Amino acid sequence: MAMSASHVLSAGSIAARPARASRAASAAAEMRILPTGKAVSFVPQRDVVLRISEGTAWVTLGLGLSNEASLQAGDLVLHAGHTVVLKAGQSVVIESKRQDALVYHFPKNQGGQPNLDEQPARWFTRFQWGKTDGSMLYNI
Repeated sequence: MAMSASHVLSAGSIAARPARASRAASAAAEMRILPTGKAVSFVPQRDVVLRISEGTAWVTLGLGLSNEASLQAGDLVLHAGHTVVLKAGQSVVIESKRQDALVYHFPKNQGGQPNLDEQPARWFTRFQWGKTDGSMLYNI
């Protein structure tokens, strides 16, 4: 039986559904929900990007234990879609500014660029050095 274009298209869309569903489940798992009236505080170990997905966030940035002059302290109001870079060692408090719950996440990548805390992928290290142990591999 010869396959027509409609057979190929329908087969391709069926095959793509599980991948899309798994990506959606993965993205949903990374979302964090902060109920109204609650706050979360933490000190990031490395520079990370915070993105607000839903709601309005009141973010308080402190100097942390380092008291570095390069860290900016103060309050920020972030709306859905806004991002901010949180510096390592900086104290952070996040709470919802409105009556609705706040949804936020720390994206793995921003516009094709890896998040600030990610290391190069294992395949890239192997491609660059030839082996995963860091030794050189020469193609002669």
